[in-house]
Amino acid sequence: MMFVSEPPRSGDPGGTSKGIEERSDCVRAACEFLAGRVSAPVRIAQALPDHKESWAVESFRIAGFLKVGDLMYMKRVGVEPHNPHPSNSWPKGVEITAFAELAHQSEHAAHAAVVNALDRSYEGTLDCPELCGLRDTADVAQSHRATGEFDPTLWWIVKLDGIPHGCLLLNPCRELRSVELVYLGLSPALRGSGLARGLLSWGLSRAAKGRSNWDVTCAVDSRNTPALKLYRGLGFREGARRVALVKVLGNPKA
Repeated sequence: MMFVSEPPRSGDPGGTSKGIEERSDCVRAACEFLAGRVSAPVRIAQALPDHKESWAVESFRIAGFLKVGDLMYMKRVGVEPHNPHPSNSWPKGVEITAFAELAHQSEHAAHAAVVNALDRSYEGTLDCPELCGLRDTADVAQSHRATGEFDPTLWWIVKLDGIPHGCLLLNPCRELRSVELVYLGLSPALRGSGLARGLLSWGLSRAAKGRSNWDVTCAVDSRNTPALKLYRGLGFREGARRVALVKVLGNPKA
């Protein structure tokens, strides 16, 4: 994650344009350093400036960052939903399997199932589609694990006829007394079936055990109308907005 300093109250010495130029030069130099690290080169740099910080957005743009979406941060007060979805009423052929259950048999197979589920859920996605192909999906799965506290009992793989077609990933954060909806995605074959709402309610009812007074947070692309409708319908309310920017520093598949 990259950050840039905000202009002083009196304004940037030399004016706004000069300040943006200096910031972009610093960002560019930092990216070159990170990409050139021998022991652990960085593949992707990310920035999430507030949508009102035009000076920051422009600095990253000039430094070669690509805008991949406007993120809306949402929060729901209280984890437990009003109407948890019974697990025996999923659409025909759908099976929900916990990561912990798969990992008990094989950690490698469990991780592979998440990667396959993510890949299928990216097909035709409305959530930052510009990111597709920029990152190795296995790395994405690892970054999801690093968000908050990974709890394998709160990660679920959605299978259709035995094949991963989506997933629901929830990570608790003890310090903030919140549960983060890290990812919810389904393949085109399952979209529009009503599964997403039932799955999220069902998952939150399980995350509520011992956490009923915790909040639930998530971030969603403002263009993702179906997701916004789902979250609003389940009591999520909008908060901050940030511009998502990324820059590829090396071969993402390397």
